[in-house]
Amino acid sequence: MIVLDTNIISVLMNPKHPDQPIIGAWRLTLGDEVARITTISMSEILLGIAIMPLGNKRQRLETAANRFFSSGAALNFDEAAALAYVEIVSTRREHGRPIPILDAQIAAIARANGATVATRNVRDFEDCGVALVNPYSSAPVV
Repeated sequence: MIVLDTNIISVLMNPKHPDQPIIGAWRLTLGDEVARITTISMSEILLGIAIMPLGNKRQRLETAANRFFSSGAALNFDEAAALAYVEIVSTRREHGRPIPILDAQIAAIARANGATVATRNVRDFEDCGVALVNPYSSAPVV
């Protein structure tokens, strides 16, 4: 299973995004691999849209988000993720590498579900105890 970070979801749900050819092609290479989203990324995207000025762009993105999130298959921040979160944040802090709350929550959900995180911002998720892949390079990150 692969958990899509917010930066990957935003590209996939927007056919006009300049990175759509790269990320769309990467998504096709996954074949039967299950790509999932988290409720954390879902809230990040929906908030970003909600605070945009009213207009065609906002309407287009609202429609795309509703379509993208309609499956109801988002992974939740549950008890197992909460325990993983504590370990991730404390370990990163110990090593002088604090992590933003939302990234730590996404990493914790992935870790609790034994999933790989697909992100462009690999450094944000290093040392979180999860496998990483950067779809822009398609090479797994150790």
